[in-house]
Amino acid sequence: IYKPPSGSATAKIFSVIYDASKSSGMGQLLLTGTVVVFFGVIVGCVQAFLDPGTAQDAMTYVAFSCAVIGMVCVLIPTTGMPTWLDPHASADGYALINADQMKQADTTEHRVMMATRVISVLFNTISFQVVYAAMSFFALSACQMNVDIGEGVQINATMLNAADCIAIIIVVPLLDSYIYPWVAVRLGRKPKATEKYMCGIVLSVAAIIVAAQLEVMRRKSPFLSACPDDDEPAFMAPTPSPTDVQDDKFYAKNEGCYSQCAATGVKMSDFSVWWMAIPFFLVGTAECLCNIPIYDLCYTQTPPAYRSLAQAVFLFMTAVGNMLTGAFITALSTYITDDLNDGHLEYFYYLCIVFVCMFIPINLYCFSHFTELDDKIIEDMQDRDVDEGSLLENEIESAAGLHSQMSGASMVSRESRSRTSSGHNRLSTGRKSADMPRYSFH
Repeated sequence: IYKPPSGSATAKIFSVIYDASKSSGMGQLLLTGTVVVFFGVIVGCVQAFLDPGTAQDAMTYVAFSCAVIGMVCVLIPTTGMPTWLDPHASADGYALINADQMKQADTTEHRVMMATRVISVLFNTISFQVVYAAMSFFALSACQMNVDIGEGVQINATMLNAADCIAIIIVVPLLDSYIYPWVAVRLGRKPKATEKYMCGIVLSVAAIIVAAQLEVMRRKSPFLSACPDDDEPAFMAPTPSPTDVQDDKFYAKNEGCYSQCAATGVKMSDFSVWWMAIPFFLVGTAECLCNIPIYDLCYTQTPPAYRSLAQAVFLFMTAVGNMLTGAFITALSTYITDDLNDGHLEYFYYLCIVFVCMFIPINLYCFSHFTELDDKIIEDMQDRDVDEGSLLENEIESAAGLHSQMSGASMVSRESRSRTSSGHNRLSTGRKSADMPRYSFH
């Protein structure tokens, strides 16, 4: 009978890391980095509830600093094979590729070591998470483009997020059915998850570059011809998405001029909103190359007991990515205005590009020290984890079986003694005591 491993994987992995930290500086560094990152996330959540001002800005920078310092402290001890977690591991850890050696080395510390090595890959995905968080600003640019589709009807530019979804629907089958098999033939092996990720990073950078260029082109474009020449003051315009008759009259009078998905009183530029579908589509394609392979890696390269934890860490990096972009926005707040015509949103895009490009060498270094194990090794580890989870069940069943066998043997013994005793009694009644021979029964 096979049962899943029992107990908390989080408690188990932190227990092993804590024990290792008593004699290892790497363990102490990993625990410190984990605490610092979590502290940064808490600070980032708190600042979101503060009124705009110096205190909020200061907390934003504290959260950013904690995220950067914490990631460095986590990446150093987890890059490669963290042999400091397993005292019985070889110098490089990857020498235990032989199945027999893996079975001999199969301990809780060894499985925690195999799970911890994946953390460096998961933390390296912060570069794509920054791009994914920046995608929310694509809609800001799009809302000041020409969103009028005729007869006074405007689309909400956030609908262009559908291009991201359409990219996933189209690209995933193409990758699985044609591109990955073709690459496998050319390389003589399947492409690694980390290689797919780096291709996705290239596409994500291209998406941000396109978005920045489109914003520059939009701002240089004139307003729509329907806009009045007298440049009616913005405070006279109602908030977007009119809710009363006066609002309807205002937008009817200025039909085809003011955007109803942008800030109040913002005029539309004579630049088609459909251009913005390009960066959305590129990010969706990058997502197929970044997120999906990493989700798969969390499952195929992590011992079964720690797969959920690996997925949670990967999703946690999404929050860290939003925290970093929040710091970028605070630093460039003077350039990100309600009316983008008065600011320079492309500066935010440029800063995101710089961050991602600076992280590429770190990606390459960490990924070069990560070895994807053979499926047979992972399956062997899965069998051992399952056996460990069902150990108590098997012991109970073995004890019950032994008890049953012993009970059966006892019954046979009693029946044998009963029959022997009956024969002895018949012999005793058929003869006199003096004539009766002595029988010895064993």
